[in-house]
Amino acid sequence: SQAAASAAVAEAARLGAAADEAEVEADEEEEAEAAAVAALAVAEAAQAEARAARDEVVAALEKARAALEEAKAKLGGADSAVEGGETALEEAKAATKLRRAAAAAAMARAAA
Repeated sequence: SQAAASAAVAEAARLGAAADEAEVEADEEEEAEAAAVAALAVAEAAQAEARAARDEVVAALEKARAALEEAKAKLGGADSAVEGGETALEEAKAATKLRRAAAAAAMARAAA
C-alpha cells in the first residue's frame, strides 16, 4: 500500500514535470510565431518599398522617353537631339540601377 502510494506520488511528479516542459515548449512556439509574424510584416513593408521604387523608376524612364521623343520632334531628328535623348535615357537607367539597389538593400534588411 505504501509502495503504491509512493509510486503514485512519483508518477504525479513525473506528470507535473512533463506538463511544465510542455508549457515551456508552448511558450517558445508562441515567441517563434510572434517573431515570424513580425518578420513577415517587415518583409511586406520592404516589398511595398521596393514596389514604390520600381514605380518611380518606371515613371522616370517614361519621362526620359517622352523627353527623347520631344527632342527628336523639335529638332527634326538632328544628331544633337538624339544624343541629348540618349543621355537622358542613360541617366534614367542609372537612376533605375540605384533605385533597384536601394530596393534590394531594403529587402535584404527585411530578410535579416
